[in-house]
Order: sequence, then C-alpha cells, then structure tokens
Amino acid sequence: MRICKECKKEKEEESFSPSHYCMPEHYNITCKKCYNKRERAKRRAKRKAYEGVIYIVTNPAWEGWVKIGGTKQKNPNNRLQTYNTSSPFRDYYFEIVTEVDDVYTSEEEAMEYLDYRGIERRNEWFKTDIKTAKDLIKRGLFKYMMENNLN
Repeated sequence: MRICKECKKEKEEESFSPSHYCMPEHYNITCKKCYNKRERAKRRAKRKAYEGVIYIVTNPAWEGWVKIGGTKQKNPNNRLQTYNTSSPFRDYYFEIVTEVDDVYTSEEEAMEYLDYRGIERRNEWFKTDIKTAKDLIKRGLFKYMMENNLN
C-alpha cells in the first residue's frame, strides 16, 4: 500500500504504473488515475476548441445501450448516416442532439462522468437507459464536473 501524492488516498501497488517509475518527478508517488487525469488536462489545454454537437444514438438491436458521441460537422445527420450504412435496417436514431462550444472536451467529459458512475462501457457505447444519458447532457456537464470537482 502506498499513498498517492495527488489524491492523498492509500492504494494498492497495482494502482501505480511501472511506467511512471522511469520519470523521477513521478517516481512512486502518483497513482494511475491521477496521472491520467493530469495528462488529459495537458492535452485539453493544447487542443483547439471546436463548436459542434454532442449526441446520443441508439439502435433497437442493442437494447439498453447508448452511444455518446460528438462531431464538429454542421449537419449531425451526416454522422447518423455513417452509422446507418452498417445497418441493413437503417435503425440508428438520435435520442438527443445538443450544440456545445467545445465538442471534444464535452464528449470526453460525458464519458468520464459515466465511467465515474460505474456504468459499463464498450468504447463509446454505455449500458444505461436513455433517460440517464439525456439528463447527463441536458443538465450541462461542465457545471456538474466543476461542482463535483471531477475534472
């Protein structure tokens, strides 16, 4: 057991990545979760913000699963068409489409929040009900993440 320098929590040895050991400033002190959070923040700071939309897509063939995605395309229906090309029934549907100022950060934070809630995930697909996913997008993710110090 070790204590992470950043989150101040005592964690198992497995929570500390061996790759961090080669970097003296991180040696033996930062858990994987805190290290990854810091690296994401660095990437976000360098990344240009693009306006776009965050959306939730469903398909009746995958009941109980929703896809959360984002695109900077002006017409989100173009994005939906790319999903439908792989389905002979053309049965992918938007449940919600919301305009955002920074599409990549918004999408990433939505996924982080669902991970934080412990919702099962397969890439960009989450096993959750549509209402939970819609509420997440509608209430404003940035506000929730800041209020709960999850960023």
